[in-house]
Amino acid sequence: MSMLFEDTVPPVRVISSLGDIMFSAGFGNVRMPMTDFCFLVEYVLENTDMTKEDPRRKLIKRICKGSYVKGYNKDDQRFKLGEKSK
Repeated sequence: MSMLFEDTVPPVRVISSLGDIMFSAGFGNVRMPMTDFCFLVEYVLENTDMTKEDPRRKLIKRICKGSYVKGYNKDDQRFKLGEKSK
């Protein structure tokens, strides 16, 4: 899976594979093990204040409403976020 963040300077492509996240941008590539990525998410959620309209609030709600579903690979699972709130 990959996703392009065009509003980021420089634009960044994020590529997810089993066990790793790769960030690819004008400065080169950075490989981050999935465990480090999870620590990064925990850090951002727990150690920075949130404003009333912070987008992390919606993300947390979607994670709480999510569930595990059949994965793309045999015997694997993936996580499906809950529906976006309006």
